[in-house]
Amino acid sequence: TIISNGTIGWDEDFIQLCQKKWVDIQISVDGNLKSNSHRLYHNGEPMFFDTYKTLMMLKNYQGIMVSSVVSEDNIENLYENFCFLEKIGIPKIQFFLDRINVKITDDIQDRIINQFILIGKHICEKIKKKEKYSIPLGTHSFLKFLEYEGWRYEKPKRLFE
Repeated sequence: TIISNGTIGWDEDFIQLCQKKWVDIQISVDGNLKSNSHRLYHNGEPMFFDTYKTLMMLKNYQGIMVSSVVSEDNIENLYENFCFLEKIGIPKIQFFLDRINVKITDDIQDRIINQFILIGKHICEKIKKKEKYSIPLGTHSFLKFLEYEGWRYEKPKRLFE
């Protein structure tokens, strides 16, 4: 597995070599430009445009996955970011909680769960319409982490109405 922010070293030859060797590629991006505002080069320029270019090159690559860090800055945009990444063709999107900088409170937990509910409803609609959809990885693990940390997670009785 190659884990990268997708900013350097990506060209068609390298991608073909990875494909030939069955290498999985994981690109770290937190969604759209707004949600990546903290990912900057040393000169202060955003990395997003280079990362986006790489994602476009890799979107049909069988072993592509995106890692998205959940921070206080982008909690309200998880659903929007999931849809953005799905729209550009990313089949697997994994969410990771920034456990260093995010203090889990009831409010933070509720905001995250609400975003996951929106993602779940979105996927259910895609399934009903027999449309292609992305898979959110890590959601179960994420909720288990909250439980391990002592926070409640009560599954809604009718999550997908």
